[in-house]
Order: sequence, then structure tokens, then C-alpha cells
Amino acid sequence: MQAGRGRTGSFFGFENAAIEPDLVCLATSISGLGLPMSLLLLKKEHDVWVPGEHNGTFRGNSLVTAAA
Repeated sequence: MQAGRGRTGSFFGFENAAIEPDLVCLATSISGLGLPMSLLLLKKEHDVWVPGEHNGTFRGNSLVTAAA
């Protein structure tokens, strides 16, 4: 689903429905140049990664990280 944040009176639309999600995915273009940035919000009990376990080829690039 693509929708602007804050357009329902609260930051997230699901807050008005008293929904408490386990995960929330966010993404946006930053800097006005179309640089993609994403974020995954999750409940603390689901954050069970150990050092070195969360790796892969889909990572943010240096330019976007510096701009953020």
C-alpha cells in the first residue's frame, strides 16, 4: 500500500483502527533526488538477530546512508 503518512489524523492509518502490528515497513525518496531509503520497525520481542546473522546483498548504499 502506498499512502502518505499523517493523512488520517495520526501518523499511521492503522492507529485509528486500534491495530498493533508486529512489523511496519516504511520507504521514501530522500534529498529530492530520488534516493531510496527504507526502514523496518518491529516489536522488541521480534528483534532476535545476533551479531553477523543479519546479512545479505540487499543493503543501503553509502550515498543514501550519508544523506539520511
